[in-house]
Amino acid sequence: MSLHFTDEEFQDAWKELDEPSLEGGWEVFVETGEVTIHRLLNKETGLYEYKVRGVFNSCTPEVCADVYMDLEYRKKWDSYVKELCEKDFDGQSAIYWEVKYPFLMSNRDYVYVRERRDLDVDGRKIWVILARSAPEMQFPEKSSIIRVNDYKQSVALESDGEDGTKGDILGERGQNGGQ
Repeated sequence: MSLHFTDEEFQDAWKELDEPSLEGGWEVFVETGEVTIHRLLNKETGLYEYKVRGVFNSCTPEVCADVYMDLEYRKKWDSYVKELCEKDFDGQSAIYWEVKYPFLMSNRDYVYVRERRDLDVDGRKIWVILARSAPEMQFPEKSSIIRVNDYKQSVALESDGEDGTKGDILGERGQNGGQ
């Protein structure tokens, strides 16, 4: 398996658990219970990047990470999945994901790579998952579906000290061609 992410990228993701980077215009979008969603406007595209932070009760970080990585299970609980599978591109693995959009809107699709590392950081067990678009993977575009070429996501999870998970999830889903 080829590694798509650097040690530094994994470190940046897990450091968000301790010191969230909210400079540069992040604003609170939704706050409920123990979860806060921040958003940051990308002035070039007009789209938002989102950061979800909080505690997810009654689910261990290992289970959360396993569920995130399980494409077959996602097809069962995510009603927006039209197609989701892992494909081989010249010996490298990538994920193809088509997302259903409402009537009169075009579906979106993604070709991306991801990597999970279960880390020990000074005695703390931290699960980190990184994902990004992989336009270098030559997967043919489908007519009437908009290809998202600038997708990125980072997930950092650790125990909340009880039966739940403290997490930080950063995600950005751009539009066609990153425009």
